[in-house]
Amino acid sequence: MSESNLSILNNCCKEYIKEKIPQQIKVLLLNSSDAELEFLRDEIEKDKNIKVIAMAKNTHEARNMTRLHDPDIILMDILDPQSGGIEFLKRINQFYPKPVLLISSVNKMPFQLALSAFKVGAIDIVDKDALFLFANIPHDFLVPKIKISTS
Repeated sequence: MSESNLSILNNCCKEYIKEKIPQQIKVLLLNSSDAELEFLRDEIEKDKNIKVIAMAKNTHEARNMTRLHDPDIILMDILDPQSGGIEFLKRINQFYPKPVLLISSVNKMPFQLALSAFKVGAIDIVDKDALFLFANIPHDFLVPKIKISTS
């Protein structure tokens, strides 16, 4: 077999592997609470196909980490005073379009805030209170949402 044929075969194999072997989903977490960041990371990474590649405590860190690590999805608490809320969503969608999944206390979120979040790019809201109250919720509920949102 000639060298050029080997090169073509090698490239075809690489493309086939990319299509057939799932890549890890890269997640960026944005939350000002260390405890919540660690809990979410630990729960999400129980799935071997998901990797938390960065954890940010404020929007400045999140913007830099998004630029550096190119996550597949961002999970953020829009009610967190350090998250920057709607303005952060607008900027991320404008410069680094990524699916953004909100993890917030649904019963504390004003309807207008939720509506504004969806208008500027949030794809779904997961109730943070439920995640922290029930043991299997993060893995059984959050992980499938991450996978669906990035497919």
